[in-house]
Amino acid sequence: MPKPTLKGPRITLRQPKLSDAALCVRWFNDPKVTIYLGRQQKLAMKDEIEYLKKMIRDKDNYNYSVINENGKHIGMAGFHLKRKDKRATYGITIGEKKEWGKGYGQEITEIIIDFVFRKLKVNRLDLKVFEPNKRAVHIYEKMGFKIEGHRRAISYNLVTKRFDDDYIMSILREDWLKRKGRRILTKKRV
Repeated sequence: MPKPTLKGPRITLRQPKLSDAALCVRWFNDPKVTIYLGRQQKLAMKDEIEYLKKMIRDKDNYNYSVINENGKHIGMAGFHLKRKDKRATYGITIGEKKEWGKGYGQEITEIIIDFVFRKLKVNRLDLKVFEPNKRAVHIYEKMGFKIEGHRRAISYNLVTKRFDDDYIMSILREDWLKRKGRRILTKKRV
């Protein structure tokens, strides 16, 4: 099912193409990229192609290829929509290490937050982030996400050879509206 293209000042989020698989395989097999993704096994090209096919067809998975202002594919981002609960679960990877530290992650997250709350009328956007990923935790907090839970030693990290904690974080539509300076319109009870 085709998903809408989303645009920010420097970033375009477009539906993935099967030709994106080679870059994804390179990124998701790089320990420096996957250190905080919880990926523990090598990714094969055929598996990534099948995954992309499935994501493109799935009406509740909004996966995007991240294209920067120079037209370069630099990562992946997206969310899984749980329509019944009016919530979505978010994930992001900037695979091109040369593009780290340029503020793309924050812009991508802003684009996604705006889309899920404004267009899809979702009530809650949540994510999991590994506690040692301090930069990501800081950015999410800066954008209005709140830490709801702290899971201790949840995953063994093959790169660092230690058990990592993670946080469950979320932002609610009402938090986003307040952050954007919008009033929440409520009906008065009689």
